[in-house]
Amino acid sequence: MIFNPDLQEARSKELEELGYRELAGRILNCGTKNFYLGYPHTTLCKQRMCPTCAGIIAERNSAHVQMAIRQFDNSVAFLVSVSKMYDLARAITLFRDSLLKIRHRVEFKSHVPGGVSALEVKYDETTGFWLVHAHLILDDQGIDTDFLKESWGKYTRISGTNWTGRFEYHTDPQVDLRRLKQLADYITKKETWCPTPTEPTPDSLRKLNEIIMAIKHRKLLIAWGTGRLIGQE
Repeated sequence: MIFNPDLQEARSKELEELGYRELAGRILNCGTKNFYLGYPHTTLCKQRMCPTCAGIIAERNSAHVQMAIRQFDNSVAFLVSVSKMYDLARAITLFRDSLLKIRHRVEFKSHVPGGVSALEVKYDETTGFWLVHAHLILDDQGIDTDFLKESWGKYTRISGTNWTGRFEYHTDPQVDLRRLKQLADYITKKETWCPTPTEPTPDSLRKLNEIIMAIKHRKLLIAWGTGRLIGQE
């Protein structure tokens, strides 16, 4: 495990500026070595905004995606997005609610026994909009793509949304193991939710705070049905 005290200190300063003093202290002290019951122990803050722990979380999520896909009979990947919005939290809520409604449709449940999805956000410096999309991988048993597109447009309720990028993805572990890891690492990358710390400016702090508030109490990885690992609650 590689700790980066400089990045942790930089993130801690950003959070101090935003008033998250307790969180800033946890991240600053992440990686501190102490003794517990006479044995050396390294303290982890386990915070998603920590440059160190974000990497650990991303690795765990990547491993989950890889194992889940290898359980699928037929993996198909989609790129799913909603319209550009100024309000990041609202855009994420719209996305999650719309996906949940589609998952509850009889036609969807009868042809898709499970899936995994990882949200990603980007900020458009030119327009000031947030771009919210997800890499969605389904255990596809014959779902109609037109049904997905029509349902997505209906539930998102806002013009400019799309459901695109369908492609087959075969996951023979003896053949595609490297490709599978590359896909999983990409869609669960830590930079989505833990941007690299920078010298604080009013604009950078505003965007960082929006991300913090938007992902509060939200899972970064959505998994259901055959996408949930055996033994997972």
